[in-house]
Amino acid sequence: MRTWDCLKKCRPLEIAPFSRTETVDKYEPGSAVTYFENQTPSGLKKKLRAATNAFAEDLDKDLQERIIQEGVTVFKLNNSIVQTVEGVNEIFYKRLFKFLAIVVVVAVIVTFTRLF
Repeated sequence: MRTWDCLKKCRPLEIAPFSRTETVDKYEPGSAVTYFENQTPSGLKKKLRAATNAFAEDLDKDLQERIIQEGVTVFKLNNSIVQTVEGVNEIFYKRLFKFLAIVVVVAVIVTFTRLF
């Protein structure tokens, strides 16, 4: 689960049916930090990326490379932390099983419709 999804679940939401827009009717004090009015996660990511790139333009190449390497190290360490969480593999295998079951059902239906 992505960080944004985790943060969204920490506050009550009303989700309009068949819509990707989310509105917050009421939220608990302190949860407003995860709510950005009239902003989407992709829009916020684009703004953050643009600001980061603008900041990085002023840095020398050596420092840019060290920052990138530090980001790679942080990514690896985060993955090692995630792997220590129990139940992650169980969720993966459940989803894989459901996907394979759907594929088998669709394959059986397609096979029988071609026979008749």
